[in-house]
Amino acid sequence: MAASVALGAAVAGQLAFLFPVVALALSGLAVVVFRDPAPLRERSRRIRDALVWLTMPGATVAAAIVAVPLSHARRSQFEFGAWALNETVRSLVDASFRHHAAPWPPVLTVGDERIVGWLIAAGVIVGAAAVVGTFAAIATRHRARDAALTPHEVVVLTGAATIALTLLMVVVARTAVNMKYPTARTALYFLPLASLTLAAAAQSLIMRSGLGRVAGAALVAGLTLAAARFALEVQTTHFYEWRFDAGSRRIYDTIARWPQRPAEGWRVGANDVYPPALNFYRVTRQDGAIQEVAWDWDGIDQDYDRGAGADYDFFVVRSGPGAERVTKVADPVYRDPISNAVLLARRSHAHR
Repeated sequence: MAASVALGAAVAGQLAFLFPVVALALSGLAVVVFRDPAPLRERSRRIRDALVWLTMPGATVAAAIVAVPLSHARRSQFEFGAWALNETVRSLVDASFRHHAAPWPPVLTVGDERIVGWLIAAGVIVGAAAVVGTFAAIATRHRARDAALTPHEVVVLTGAATIALTLLMVVVARTAVNMKYPTARTALYFLPLASLTLAAAAQSLIMRSGLGRVAGAALVAGLTLAAARFALEVQTTHFYEWRFDAGSRRIYDTIARWPQRPAEGWRVGANDVYPPALNFYRVTRQDGAIQEVAWDWDGIDQDYDRGAGADYDFFVVRSGPGAERVTKVADPVYRDPISNAVLLARRSHAHR
C-alpha cells in the first residue's frame, strides 16, 4: 500500500510519470511472483491481494489530485516532446553531460548530430538488452534450481523490465495516438532507473568470479566517471531547459530603472520565448514599468529600414541575426552573460 501511494503521488506530481509508474508496478509484481517458490494455485490469492493493494490506493491518490485539472485540459497542452526516440536519449545526454561550454563526450560537438544521436540510442538499447538478457538468464537458472535471487538481482530485473516496458508503452502511444516521445524533463525518470539498475548490476557482477568480476569493475569505473561529471555540472544560476530565461529578471529591472518612463509604461517587443517571464514580473512587481508584452510582434523579422517595429521602446531578443536586425533602430544596452539575451533601447532612449 505504501508503494502504491508513492507511485500515485508520482503520477499526480508529473503526469509524464504515468508510463514508468505502471511499468514499475507490473515489473515489481512480476518479480515478486517469480520469486515465490509456492505452486501457482497457492500463490493465486497472494497475487490477487498484491495486485489490488498495489493499484487501488495509488490510483485513488492520483485521481483525487489530477482529475479536475485533466477535465479542463486541452490536447494542445500535451504537445511537448520529441518526434524520434533518439532525441529522447540525446536530450538526457545533453542535460547530464553538456551543461557548459566544454561538452563531453567531445564527439557530440562534431559531425552529423542525427547520426550521433542514433548511435547513442542504439548503444543504450543494445546495452539495456544485454543487461536484461544476462540477468533474465541468471534468474531463470536460479528459479530452475529453486535458488533465491539476491537483492541486487531483484533490483536489476525490476529496473530493466521497467525501462523496457516504459519504452514499449511510449512507442505504442506514438504509433496509436501520435503522442510525442518524452524528452528532457518529461524523460527524467530514465536517469534514476538506469543508474540504480546499473549500480545493482555492477554489485552483482563484482560478487562473482572471472569475467563477471571484470565486467562489474568496468561498470563501476564507468559509473564513477559519470558521477564525477554530474558533480562538475552542478550549477545554481539557472535551470538547464530555461537557460534562455536566466536573465529575464535583470532585463526587467534594467527597463524599470530607465529614466523618463512614460506614465503608461514602456512598450517592449520581444522574441516569443521572453514574454511569459517579462509579464510575470510585470504582474508581480505592479510597478507599471512596462506594458503587457505580446506573444507575437511584427518588428523582429521585418525591414527596419521601412520603419517596422517603430512603436517599441525596448527590444528583448536572442543573440544572433534577430539582434543584428534590431540594431537598425536600437542600440544594445545589456547582454545577459548566462542566457545571451540582448536588451536594446530605441536610439532616442539609449543615451539616457
